[in-house]
Amino acid sequence: MINCPLCGKLTDPKLESCVHCGGPIQRPAAPQSRPQNPKRSAPSQTCPNCHALVQDGDIICVACGTNLLTGQKILNETPPPAAAPQESAGSKTWIIGLVIALIILAVIVFLVVLMSRDAVAHAEKLVAAGQTIQATDYLKAYVAKRPDNARAHYLLGKLQWQMDVVDGAAESFERAARLDPSNTDAAMNAALCYALQQDNASLAKAAALLEQLASRAPTFETYFLLAHLRGVQNDLQGQTEALARAVALEPNNTRAKTLLALCKALSGNTAGAIEDLSSSARGGATAEPMVAAARGLVYSLKGDLDTASRELATAADSGASLKNRALLHLSLLLIAQGKISEAQSRLEQILATDSANAQARFYRAVCLAQQRASREALAEFEALSRTEGPLAAEAAVQASRLYLQTNEPGLALEASDRAVQLNASGPVFYTIRGRILARNGQINEARDCFRNAIRSDATYAPAHLENALLFIQVGQVSEGIKELEAYLELVDPNLPDARVNEVRGLIQQLQQTQGATVQNQPTDQITTRSTGA
Repeated sequence: MINCPLCGKLTDPKLESCVHCGGPIQRPAAPQSRPQNPKRSAPSQTCPNCHALVQDGDIICVACGTNLLTGQKILNETPPPAAAPQESAGSKTWIIGLVIALIILAVIVFLVVLMSRDAVAHAEKLVAAGQTIQATDYLKAYVAKRPDNARAHYLLGKLQWQMDVVDGAAESFERAARLDPSNTDAAMNAALCYALQQDNASLAKAAALLEQLASRAPTFETYFLLAHLRGVQNDLQGQTEALARAVALEPNNTRAKTLLALCKALSGNTAGAIEDLSSSARGGATAEPMVAAARGLVYSLKGDLDTASRELATAADSGASLKNRALLHLSLLLIAQGKISEAQSRLEQILATDSANAQARFYRAVCLAQQRASREALAEFEALSRTEGPLAAEAAVQASRLYLQTNEPGLALEASDRAVQLNASGPVFYTIRGRILARNGQINEARDCFRNAIRSDATYAPAHLENALLFIQVGQVSEGIKELEAYLELVDPNLPDARVNEVRGLIQQLQQTQGATVQNQPTDQITTRSTGA
């Protein structure tokens, strides 16, 4: 083996040409003996294949790899791949843009979900660690930046409700329900929180939420709560409709059927109400106490107080959970019938098991006042007027009336001022306050009170009487006589404090002496005896 003189690779010396490059193993001694390539010219040599210029003595064409001696191509050249059909630039750009947009959208959705879960999860961890305030503050800051997170609003509402921030909880639950209509708990909780605030605007929001919820997912609980709200709003027709829908969903619910019967009675259909209650009573013994209480109320609306009292007594003696409520209604009926001591006894039955019952305390004080136990009644009214309960204003009014009767005008005015601060109103309040102001010599203020009493209820007879006495006191006899005549037209002559005959005598005396100075004696007698307010 020898090295090829041209390519330097090992080859067989016996061969004439190198197996690698095709060149001769031994170069001829003289150029005349070398085979001539007819395609090459002496002065200017070119490759027979690609026609590129080559140098004299070259064996391989550096341009295409052709053996210049044999004319054959010795390099394996891989052919270029066939060109793929080209897409238009616009189509390719649109596809790339779409893919990028989808990727970005997926990333955003993932991040939003991740952030949402992390926010609520972080707040839940704070709550679990007992850091409720910190969790609440964190969620408030979070929803301020991310107001579309329903889960965060819902959890914030729950925390606010636990912290007794009812107004804030109502708003948070409402936002959660608006963002996620499928969250019925959020809508129901929002309605409950609004209802707890008791003002007209909040009650209207609560009712609207329940109506929307009932239209999407009607349930007995939704309609039953809506009926309660309509009752608080004095919407008897709306309450009746809601109860009818509730009964349609749960026909065997005695409580709903009983309340529906009461609504019928309040609408004037006492016969239909009694029939409904009778059918409810046939539904089972467990319904008897409730039905008996309802029947008592219906009969009281019908005017049959004796039957009403018997029915309520049956409910009160049953030992049922509604015993105290039946006793309370029975006590009111007994007071209306003039059975004051019996009513007081029933009220004391309630207080024996529920000493904080404000209604029982109030009406017991009324009974005490009727039985001339003024000091004990005043103590109860004073205590109730200094609470935040619904009867506080009325208790202050009654305290001012009793102080006026016990000839303590200073304390009467103080109690009346407290009633003003508690937003007391109505003909009774204005009449009593007018009497107190007139007693203190504030004639103009007293006249305004009597006018307000008559504006609030033109049929309230005591207001006309007090207004007449004030007119007479300042010398306006003609106006006083007109008001006295109005009093006689409106007052029930059978009332013990009506004093119809005294008023008629006063009118005759004034008519006889009209234009002269009115004697103080008759007016003072009626003023001190008049307790109609």
